[in-house]
Amino acid sequence: MRIVESADPDAGTAARAAAGDGPAFRALVDAWRGRVAGFCWRMCGDAALAEDLSQEVFLHLYQALRRYDPSRPFAPWMRRVTANCVLNRLRARPPRALSLEGASGEPLPVADPRSPDPAAAAAAAEDAERLRRCLVDLPEGWRAVVALRYTEGLSVEEIGASLDLPVNTVKTRLFRARAALREALSREGEGAGGGRP
Repeated sequence: MRIVESADPDAGTAARAAAGDGPAFRALVDAWRGRVAGFCWRMCGDAALAEDLSQEVFLHLYQALRRYDPSRPFAPWMRRVTANCVLNRLRARPPRALSLEGASGEPLPVADPRSPDPAAAAAAAEDAERLRRCLVDLPEGWRAVVALRYTEGLSVEEIGASLDLPVNTVKTRLFRARAALREALSREGEGAGGGRP
């Protein structure tokens, strides 16, 4: 395999890793660990499962690197590898059991008492937890586009390239996901006593 140097530093690192350079593969893992872990957590909402998914993504990356074309940008290819690996794993697992209390098993974020407005910090933490619960209930395809759009900050075109989807499909999924989130958050607010005053 010929190693092509490009303006994309990850592309060169990936090419070296594909050629068997162990430190180059470690550098890729270090560079992408946070983004992959964040995506996995947003897709499943469970810290232990997210860690397992992250490890699975990097194992798959190790096997898939020989198919990477170093003349092309690495980031969209890596996002596609990550999304495909996570989506395939989530589709293969049995549906998760829902608690009657709606508890996620994760501790709720705690407001910082040193904050200028502890009540506002507590409300923001509660809102973030509600959003996380509603996001996990979205279909995987919708969740993936929301995670890439709002946590990675990708454009619709970049999401399409990452997930190998037409731009119009990405737009439709974003539209439907936002509508579903609004509805779920509204229902959850009504179920919690009509929300805060």
